[in-house]
Amino acid sequence: MWTSSQTIRPGALGAFLAALGALAQPAAAAEEKAAREEVRIAYSIHLGGFEVGEVAMDALVGPASYEARSTLETRGLADALFKSHYDTQAQGAIVEGVVAPATYGSDFRGAGSKTQKVRMSWQAGRPRLDLAEPSYDKARAKRPVSEELQRATVDPLSAMLFVILGSSASADAPCGATVPIYDGKRRYNLNFRLEEESEDGASLGCAMEYQRVAGFKTKNRDDDEFPVPPLRIAMSRAHHARMLVPERIEADTPIGVATLVLTRFSASPAGARTADVAPGP
Repeated sequence: MWTSSQTIRPGALGAFLAALGALAQPAAAAEEKAAREEVRIAYSIHLGGFEVGEVAMDALVGPASYEARSTLETRGLADALFKSHYDTQAQGAIVEGVVAPATYGSDFRGAGSKTQKVRMSWQAGRPRLDLAEPSYDKARAKRPVSEELQRATVDPLSAMLFVILGSSASADAPCGATVPIYDGKRRYNLNFRLEEESEDGASLGCAMEYQRVAGFKTKNRDDDEFPVPPLRIAMSRAHHARMLVPERIEADTPIGVATLVLTRFSASPAGARTADVAPGP
């Protein structure tokens, strides 16, 4: 996803603390709650023409805060071969349009008895690994990520909202620029660039590259080091005036084209029930 100095805007950390203080006020908290939208997004995952999984996210998004949960599950043949289930949760503040996480948790269940649980929290823009089962201690000792590189990052789930809400987007970079991510063990960037844009600016063709920063092995490619191919992303503003929604994501892999296709999107005032909107042809 490429090189760019445009990540979290200057002053966001201080504003983040101010936002948390504001939310502590009962009146402000009530106003924030009343203004929240319930956003639901789902994608089917295909590889070589076969459906292999589904990823979904439900989020409550307000002017100054968010709560999100996402699941990823294998389907079909992939489920039979390497059954996997991810459940992630995150919450935090939205400061000047920029996502600033406060807590993050992920739970993974794989084939057999393989599991992984992670819990993280952020204080003044500094992430802290509160729990990792099995432990990350050995990997973190061998491949440390400096405090400087950890600062002003987001977790993997908040990164999805970072993109959708345009936290790093600008007139010069409508797809967004760089999403800085730290997952408690690895530090990496998602770098975006614009490939094409419709005349009205409602539809974008974007490219994204995965950039390793720190915490990765440098020898003997394994699960930790499996390369993430460049992505081609079709994004649209047609679903929501303030959101840039990925409609289709493609990547070339050694065993065929991997594709994520938007199957559901809805946004409504929190508590209201509306029909899901399927993407157009």
